[in-house]
Amino acid sequence: MFERLLLESAVLDIFWTNLSEAQGALLNGILTILAAGGGVLLGAKLFGGKVANIQSAIDASKRAVDGHVDNMDHALKLMKEKTEALSEVLAGLSSQVGRIESNQIESERPDEDIAGAGPEASESESYTKDDISELWSGARDHLEEIASSPEIDGRTRAKYTRIDRRSYERLIDALSHDGFITNGVADAARQASAMSRSFRRREAPPTRSEIEEMKVLVGRVLEQARPDA
Repeated sequence: MFERLLLESAVLDIFWTNLSEAQGALLNGILTILAAGGGVLLGAKLFGGKVANIQSAIDASKRAVDGHVDNMDHALKLMKEKTEALSEVLAGLSSQVGRIESNQIESERPDEDIAGAGPEASESESYTKDDISELWSGARDHLEEIASSPEIDGRTRAKYTRIDRRSYERLIDALSHDGFITNGVADAARQASAMSRSFRRREAPPTRSEIEEMKVLVGRVLEQARPDA
């Protein structure tokens, strides 16, 4: 056995001694290729399953994140829709509260612009102070609808809601200043408001000419389009 090993060693020594430089380079290249191939096969054997598992985990995580993002987008969309709906409801309630407050204030407010006793009774037989009040209510409700329009931003609508309706001209001035009614409409609204107040404690009913004047003023107010029209 020992002699055989010595013989094989001697043969190898002779082989490497007689090997030319070119043959050595070729043999070295062959051995390098074999070693690289063996390394690839060994790596695939040892780590192929783990790499696949890691990629699967990454894909699963990505799907979970994408699903969570989709759920969040859906929730935000629903929240936005509910917020817009709530804003419209609040705007409607603000408009109703404003009208109720205006009606109550007009019935209790002291007369500041009491008109005279009025002309001959024969000219006013067909009219009452309620006719003036109803005409003004139409103009006032239109102004309240403008002030509570959902096209106006929430902060501005809230500002209009806080205005004391005992001084209705303040709301008219605010709407005019912000550009939601024209100067001509604002002037007509102020005159109609003052005319309505003047009849609350006036004894004589309105005349035909006063009713016609009120109709003209209210008509000018109603010509103002709402922001969302």
